[in-house]
Amino acid sequence: MKNLDDLISYSISKVIYPDKRKKLANNILICGGGSQLPGMIEEIEDRLIDRISHYDPSIERTEVIDTESRDIDPIATTWVGASVIPKLDIMKEYWIRRNKYLGNIIKKTRKPTAKNDIVIT
Repeated sequence: MKNLDDLISYSISKVIYPDKRKKLANNILICGGGSQLPGMIEEIEDRLIDRISHYDPSIERTEVIDTESRDIDPIATTWVGASVIPKLDIMKEYWIRRNKYLGNIIKKTRKPTAKNDIVIT
């Protein structure tokens, strides 16, 4: 089983664009009961800077957002995140639009109906 800091740093390292990697490394939010353990936020930050700098030396700091210091209700944190993320401009490029989704389904499920039909996949 992998440590939480290993999983977070590995996920961030897989982001293609360096500027987005930095942004993610400085906006980590840990949710759930474990995030309320004393010293958890500081420990994760300390471990992450070592791990992330291994993948990307240009990242010099990480920030794990402490929900208590930001007056965020830990019970509602995931709901707040799920309601905010779709509205961010940065996320628009990651949405799969209906036409693209349906177009991919049609391409993959369409079978040639005649001898001269060409199927593009």
